[in-house]
Amino acid sequence: MQEKTKKLVTLIMLALALVGAALAIVFALNEAEGMYWAAYWLTVALFGAAFALIAVFFIAGICKDKKKLVKFLIGLVAVIAVVVVLYFIAPGIGNVRPETIAKYDVTEGVAKFVEAAIYLVYALVIGAALSIVYVECSKAFKKK
Repeated sequence: MQEKTKKLVTLIMLALALVGAALAIVFALNEAEGMYWAAYWLTVALFGAAFALIAVFFIAGICKDKKKLVKFLIGLVAVIAVVVVLYFIAPGIGNVRPETIAKYDVTEGVAKFVEAAIYLVYALVIGAALSIVYVECSKAFKKK
């Protein structure tokens, strides 16, 4: 029963979000600015509600199995640790050109945050590539 409820709520939220997005496009094409923003915020609210429902169902499902909960918490702590390490590794404003600092009013914190985000993207791409290599190699060695 719970699985049917999840699917039904997901489909309803997705349909409403798509209706909101379609209305935003129609109102934008007709240059009805007030209605465009209403449809835009409706879409944002519906996506937010869908995200909240996904989070609730995810947390409810993970709390039922203690092993999954422990694995999830270990993964969450590992991700947070990687983000913190990358933030402290990022050099900050030293890599930003002076004209960029003047034009965009870049502060030390903003530069450090952006560089940490760039390093995080690099780490995620490398991690994804390594996981693909690992999976393919493990499949190749299992067949033998």
